[in-house]
Amino acid sequence: MKIKYLGPSPSVNVAPFGPHVKGESKEYPDDFGEELLATSVRQQFEAVDDGIITRTGKRLTAMTVPQLESLCKELKIEVPAGVRKADLMALIKENTATPPEGE
Repeated sequence: MKIKYLGPSPSVNVAPFGPHVKGESKEYPDDFGEELLATSVRQQFEAVDDGIITRTGKRLTAMTVPQLESLCKELKIEVPAGVRKADLMALIKENTATPPEGE
């Protein structure tokens, strides 16, 4: 899950991941990111949209691993055994990206 730090401090230490600078977006494990968003009181964070919405209207970040695996199967994307959620999302992004014009 990608999280953006909004302040008010110039940076904050997000244990155990280290410093997070104001305005910067960083990738965190989904469960940690959700907890960070739910429990931060003095510091402000927001989830950053991954920009990918499936045809059912669901964002990749909101999907479970079984749902992502099912989507991969539907898109005919080969999925290695034991793959993580972030890797499934990357596979889907790589295999559904629109190439730039002229390519």
